[in-house]
Amino acid sequence: MMELPEVGMTQDYMEKQMESLGAVKDLLENMSGFVSSMVKTNQGTMEEVVKNYQKTVSEGKQPKTFKEFYKYWWTENEAAYQKLFKSTDYSKMVGQLTDAGLNVKKQLDSLMEKQFEFMPFPTKSDMDELYKTIADLRKELKASQKAAAK
Repeated sequence: MMELPEVGMTQDYMEKQMESLGAVKDLLENMSGFVSSMVKTNQGTMEEVVKNYQKTVSEGKQPKTFKEFYKYWWTENEAAYQKLFKSTDYSKMVGQLTDAGLNVKKQLDSLMEKQFEFMPFPTKSDMDELYKTIADLRKELKASQKAAAK
């Protein structure tokens, strides 16, 4: 049903909606991969912390206060996340997530512009064209004033 071609007055609008939905889907896929890597790092680190804590308890060398344990846990997590943040896979993931987010923004802006075509006020494209025309007219005015002054 979602793949059927659109017809009629709202064909362009419906196509923009489908493109926007595709962009949101891509963003959600990238977001789930990003979050998954963070959770995986957190889970692996916690398993290591628990295993090491059990080992220190059996040796009688466990932290005496919660503050000591917290410092140990915090340093292990920091090291794990530093390793993750320095990896090329993480950099690629952040880049893909950023690209997907920017694509959603672009698609939603385009969709909003299409929606505003049905309303009686100017769109962003209309305003951009107006600003360009004004800037061009200012340049022409300055050029003609310089020519008249000579």
